[in-house]
Amino acid sequence: MIGVVGLTPAWQQIMVFNDLKLDDVNRATEVHWCASGKVLNCGLAIHSLGGNAVTFSPAGGMNGEAMKRRFEKSGARAVWIDSTVETRVCTTVISQTDNRITELVENSRNMPQQELDAYLSCIEQAADDFNLFVLTGSLPEATDPNYYRSILEKCDKPAICDFRGPGLRAILDMNPLVVKPNRSELEMTLGRPLESETDLLAGMQELLEAGAQWVLVTQGGEDLYLASINKSYKYSSLAVPVVNAIGCGDCFTGGLAWALDAGMSVPDAVPFGIAAAADNLQQLLPAELNERRVRNLAAQVKRTEI
Repeated sequence: MIGVVGLTPAWQQIMVFNDLKLDDVNRATEVHWCASGKVLNCGLAIHSLGGNAVTFSPAGGMNGEAMKRRFEKSGARAVWIDSTVETRVCTTVISQTDNRITELVENSRNMPQQELDAYLSCIEQAADDFNLFVLTGSLPEATDPNYYRSILEKCDKPAICDFRGPGLRAILDMNPLVVKPNRSELEMTLGRPLESETDLLAGMQELLEAGAQWVLVTQGGEDLYLASINKSYKYSSLAVPVVNAIGCGDCFTGGLAWALDAGMSVPDAVPFGIAAAADNLQQLLPAELNERRVRNLAAQVKRTEI
């Protein structure tokens, strides 16, 4: 079973327009609401693939209640930590005429320390039930960057870590199974640009030498890179129609975790992450994946050892 951990869920609005014009009145042709944010998207992705996961998430106020109801309607399992902080609202705006997708993101506000402590306690009490943990998303404002480290100290299990910056550096010596930044997040974590493939692989090696077992770097619709101390791979991306890009990285993480939990090696599991992201890209609402489609897409991914 997979434990999905993250502190920044969202109550997500998706608005579709025929032709969005700035400085004008725009009337949506479709409006949808869904449970989202990296932690919920990842948990929903695993559930939609038939995986066994429990998502740990805070939820606060009316937005949080609506988010909980929508998440639970899917049949996915969650442990909710009630919060005095209203759950944020994020909005995706899609203009169909020019195929442009705009994200309006509300940052998560500071969580009181007692709520952070309650969250950590819930995970610690359940840790023995899980084979794998996913830690995903940025931390709320003013949260100690070592917070994810505190979670890993309580849960001695393999972990996929999908976050960046000081928090990522703080957990590398704990030998996480997979560290998964995108290229810009890796640049931010290292504090320098990575302009060539050689630069990128060198940056990945830095994280490996600091303790990560595998480093996986995504690049949007471009090739992906995976490396351990001894091996490096490049994976082809998949060209599919674009409907909505929201949650693609989270579905990648969910697909990867699902494949690992099924017993695959990290190199063999990566195509399922790529396929889950590609399947998500073709759907209007995030994390509504289909196992058959994902398996078919995964078979199309090409892997090259470099």
